[in-house]
Amino acid sequence: MAVAVEITRSEVLRPSETSAAGGGGKRSPLTVFDRAAMDWYIPAVFAWDGAAAPSNDEVKGGLAAVLARYPHLAGRFDVDERGRRCFNLNDAGVRVLEATVAADLADALAHDVAAHVNELYPKADMENADEAVFQVQLTRYACGGLVIGTACNHQVSDGQSMSFFYVAWAAAVRSAGATLPTPFVDRAAIAVPRGPPAPAFDHRNIEFKGEHSWTHSYGSLPPGADQEPRRPLPGRVAAGDELTPTAAPPGTVFCPDLEVDSWLGFRFHDLDFGRGPPCAFLPPDVPVEGLLIFVPSCAAKGGVEMFMALDDVHVEAFRQICYSMD
Repeated sequence: MAVAVEITRSEVLRPSETSAAGGGGKRSPLTVFDRAAMDWYIPAVFAWDGAAAPSNDEVKGGLAAVLARYPHLAGRFDVDERGRRCFNLNDAGVRVLEATVAADLADALAHDVAAHVNELYPKADMENADEAVFQVQLTRYACGGLVIGTACNHQVSDGQSMSFFYVAWAAAVRSAGATLPTPFVDRAAIAVPRGPPAPAFDHRNIEFKGEHSWTHSYGSLPPGADQEPRRPLPGRVAAGDELTPTAAPPGTVFCPDLEVDSWLGFRFHDLDFGRGPPCAFLPPDVPVEGLLIFVPSCAAKGGVEMFMALDDVHVEAFRQICYSMD
């Protein structure tokens, strides 16, 4: 049986006024890359033992300071004059939960790890129009250990961007808010397409479906496409009209295929709040069956760990095709 997690406090944390660049209530469009991402909250869960764990107040103070430089994370989704989803940079804040566990961290993770981990990050209400796009849960254990679980809407930030944010958050805690980044966050500067389109890169790994577009899957060309003449994207689709992402939505089953994502560029070892890096990255529930993720190991610097979302009925078949190369 999983160890019980008790929520003791819930609050909305707004950016620090003393360090604010501030969103000023401006609206910011979603880029085509934002719209290609799934509209879902992606969890990440990190653990620190008692010796390395900062206090909750230190974590929240650093979060308030660094949020001032990342106004999209403190904003809300909105709708522009054309009826399209956009960002409202209104500094409405992030949702922060504080929780306790009446057990040591090591003991809690020795039981039903999967069930316990899913109690360690906020669950967003997708039906709430004013839902915070970034949410945090601080779970304190009897030994003094701390787990920080976050959930961020994928259309607000991708994994690489969140990696930079986490590192900046840790630096803000270490320096008591004196060390803050100056990230480029002006989506409006990159959201307006060129006319006529002048693609310089292979964009086939970004998929959309539009009224005038065709569809191809996961970076592979459609059958026979290598014999077809190259066609420019239809003008209306290139201009960003009503594009619909084809990224795998929650509940997707890839079987018999796999999707492999690499998080090896994420800087987990730099998540040092002043007393040391996390002792573990805890894999949360991933609602896409057949998704395999490589992550940098917290146990051995330079090591690699693999997490995979797999339906119970496919576990034995997966074991039969996996081999150790030790």
